[in-house]
Amino acid sequence: MMGVPNANAWDSHFLLMHWVLPGLSSSTALKLDEKTTNSCPPQDEEVYERYRRALLLNPLSRLPSPSPACPAPTVSGREILGSTTVLDEPDRGMDQELDSKPGNPYDPLDERKFLGGYHGTTSQGFRHMYFGGWKLAHPIATFQVPTHALGQAPMRIQLLASQARELIRGSAATPQDRVWGYRILGWAIHYAQDLAQPFHATQIPNLRMVPWNVLFNAIFTDPLHPAQAFNALVKETTRTISNYHWAYETYTLLQVKAGDQSPYAKCLSNPELYSNLQFDSTHSGPEELGHAVANASIKIASRMGHAEYDFFGSDLKEPNHNLPLNIGMPNYVEYATRADLKEPRERLNAVTCTALSNAVLASRDLIEWALQP
Repeated sequence: MMGVPNANAWDSHFLLMHWVLPGLSSSTALKLDEKTTNSCPPQDEEVYERYRRALLLNPLSRLPSPSPACPAPTVSGREILGSTTVLDEPDRGMDQELDSKPGNPYDPLDERKFLGGYHGTTSQGFRHMYFGGWKLAHPIATFQVPTHALGQAPMRIQLLASQARELIRGSAATPQDRVWGYRILGWAIHYAQDLAQPFHATQIPNLRMVPWNVLFNAIFTDPLHPAQAFNALVKETTRTISNYHWAYETYTLLQVKAGDQSPYAKCLSNPELYSNLQFDSTHSGPEELGHAVANASIKIASRMGHAEYDFFGSDLKEPNHNLPLNIGMPNYVEYATRADLKEPRERLNAVTCTALSNAVLASRDLIEWALQP
């Protein structure tokens, strides 16, 4: 498969909750503000072990981070979902290095073969992405190898959100159940936000990101071995797409961190005006939401890819750039202010506003679904 990047999306997911939580319905907001007895270590280690099995998490993983608000005796759902840890916990090992034996329950279709491999950080990618297969309506944005659908993200959203809903609203729910329900809901939100990042729904947002010269040079050098030439193209395309993926996320994170001074503040405060997400929350559930977010990302992927390539240029295709390995890192502050990049920067910011707005609205939909009858 070409173009499997780092498996994170919107690094520091918790930052988006600054805009997610204020837009919830009044009845949901009241429920989020209800205090419940906190669940803290060491009991949380035992609870996590239970959910490792139920949610098919890495059986060797540990509790990703300290429980929010501990050692405070009480905590609210708002505090849990708004904490600096919970939404980013799915990137902390629970989906990495899973059993790779045939017939394993974690990856029964062996999608990691195409989505990041079996080892290291990228081994979690198959759960954080969804490539829906080649579609005639979007032939470039949905070009992928192989051509069939790949990725578990929508299914993970369904599994986690359903577990969270039962723990929060179940008739026999204990305070510990409710605390963990909100925590697991935060994990479900993570995957929905991942799908709002176009690189997590399309392999190659812009064909100019592909180092075609590698293929041509390999064929010219050794015309009798076209398969080797193709393999060389796949290897280099993986590196270059990873570079553009990484650069896009890092630049976006820099802007989001500006908070209310961010160029995205206006659209994040009014996401309904900027989103292209089409989802009927009254008749559909979390898995359908995941597919809707991925489809929304596909529709803007080409526009994002074109703007990003014009913004960062062709340098990221050069051999001296491997951003996941911290080699040849761009000066993002300089890119954010250079006068000669004003036009592509405005286009990139505009399409990113749509992507981030999709992430905010999908997050709200999941919270409303989990808390409302």
